[in-house]
Amino acid sequence: MSISIVKYTEDIHHGGFKSFLKKAVLLGIKTEVIKVSHTTLIKLEYQGKVLFCHKTNLPLFRRMGNLTKNKAVTKTVLESFGIHTPRGITAGSLNEAKKLIREKSLTYPLICKPVDGSLAKGMTWDIRSVSELKEAIAFTKGAYIHNPRSKFLIEEMFIASEYRVLVFNGKVLSAVQKIPAGIIGNGISPLSELIARFNEGRLPGFIIKQDAIFKNTLKDNKLTLDSILPKDTFFQFRNNLNMSDGGRSVERTTKM
Repeated sequence: MSISIVKYTEDIHHGGFKSFLKKAVLLGIKTEVIKVSHTTLIKLEYQGKVLFCHKTNLPLFRRMGNLTKNKAVTKTVLESFGIHTPRGITAGSLNEAKKLIREKSLTYPLICKPVDGSLAKGMTWDIRSVSELKEAIAFTKGAYIHNPRSKFLIEEMFIASEYRVLVFNGKVLSAVQKIPAGIIGNGISPLSELIARFNEGRLPGFIIKQDAIFKNTLKDNKLTLDSILPKDTFFQFRNNLNMSDGGRSVERTTKM
């Protein structure tokens, strides 16, 4: 049984997959949603080629997915093709990490993450001191439920504008700018109200999170949830760009 692609995308809670389907329709790709028993298939057809997606999963080769779970292997593969990655080290303890950071002359801020993992589990970013690094390593090791002795990866963190560009056969198909979680002041409403309004328009799991990073950012800038930002002033709550933390993507294709 086929159902409307428009209706189907309205019910999707995965922001990335929702954008993927909307872009497919915009590009003129024939898109069909097929209900099969208790599950859903999405059929994409273009110039005689057909692709089936199960729920919100794209049919990538499993071996490639497993390969990219290991961040150290991923870095090696990317660098072999001339694609630069952030400088970093792998370590198994705080003392080893501090020693390698000195030897490699890595500079703060840093990111700490499991070597083998996905979905940002066990990851800490914007690390700016040894004490924060110690906490980050403990958090990362806590993500290794089955093997707490596993090594972790520490990389330099770059704070700058980020763009993601989709290129196919040498042609730019789409480009978006990643915007970190933040709020634009109106000179009237406190931060708490602006955040609540922002979150109302977000999908579940993609709201601005008021976690330790959020609270420390307010504290470092001498702000509270009752503070009122000047009109048209953008205040950034965190440096990472994850949509799951309240980040967003802005279409920039026409400006490329």
